[in-house]
Amino acid sequence: MLPAHIDESVLPDEVPWVYTRRVAYAKALCIARQFPTAVVLGADSVVVLEHHILGKPRDPDDARQMLSRLSGRMHTVMTAVAVLHYARHVVCLDVVQTLVRFR
Repeated sequence: MLPAHIDESVLPDEVPWVYTRRVAYAKALCIARQFPTAVVLGADSVVVLEHHILGKPRDPDDARQMLSRLSGRMHTVMTAVAVLHYARHVVCLDVVQTLVRFR
């Protein structure tokens, strides 16, 4: 497993499923360019509450606030996967979403 050093910022007006798909693809592409004959898998997951992406918590207090906001509510976890073979120009992308309810 190799880390893909990419910008994971949300673009203006970008909807969650587009963001998740774009980031998974960017991660895979970053590594696939380094290993063009390899099959590369990139993935990304985000938590979405009321159509807003909850980013990575900045610190433990931020994490507690996020968990508190999610408590007793439905939210969506979106996961995107990208499979690439750079040399053969093969790209497969998919996004799945799961509804989650915290107590």
